[in-house]
Amino acid sequence: MTTIEHILEVLSQMVGTPTFRRRFSAPQLLREPAEVERVRENLPSSLLPFMREENPGWWDIYALDMTDPLRERVVVWADNAVVAEWSSFDEFLKWIREELPGTSGSR
Repeated sequence: MTTIEHILEVLSQMVGTPTFRRRFSAPQLLREPAEVERVRENLPSSLLPFMREENPGWWDIYALDMTDPLRERVVVWADNAVVAEWSSFDEFLKWIREELPGTSGSR
């Protein structure tokens, strides 16, 4: 089972790279419980957010789907709907690495 701590550790290694910043223009890792709770107010209760990205007029919220029995599924919530999903955090990382050559982030 993937933990939020693991996700934040891996993403913190990637978020500052120029390549990551080109794709995610304003990413914010949600490290503090108060931040997580504030973001959760506008999400389905089954989503546990770990990162948000500001876009003109909305936020993309990256979250674990807690309805997944293994709690591995990663989704992007935007404008009241899931707009992207990966079966696991490993698949999400694979997508990042394929989309953004030059990012790292150990497993």
